[in-house]
Amino acid sequence: MEKPFYVLKTSEIFPYDAEQTDSKNIKKTLKDTFRPEFLCNFDSPLKSDTLKDYQNLALGHKDTSRFLSKQKDIQEISEASKFLKSQVIAQLVSMLDDLQIIPIDSESLTDILHKYGVNVRYLSHILVLS
Repeated sequence: MEKPFYVLKTSEIFPYDAEQTDSKNIKKTLKDTFRPEFLCNFDSPLKSDTLKDYQNLALGHKDTSRFLSKQKDIQEISEASKFLKSQVIAQLVSMLDDLQIIPIDSESLTDILHKYGVNVRYLSHILVLS
């Protein structure tokens, strides 16, 4: 009989969603990831381990060499987060306002948000824009 095969830490496959990367917001930042649907439609690939060294730096580790070498990657993640909020969510809100998309209940709203690569945590942002 074959031994089972386990895939561990699948939550670390997707890059963290972080518009601002400062030490005050790092704990919150490292809980939020981009949706796979957003990553499939985004122009450039993002690295999932970009902010891991930043977390170590924020926790007091002194080795900054690895962190400094990832500044370009951090900038790309920041731009992706801004694009999500300013373009993708704005376009989704426009379609909801024009009744091109009509969610019937919370499940269909969640499905619509995920289809466009938007996490449910952005619901308050969507309400502000509508």
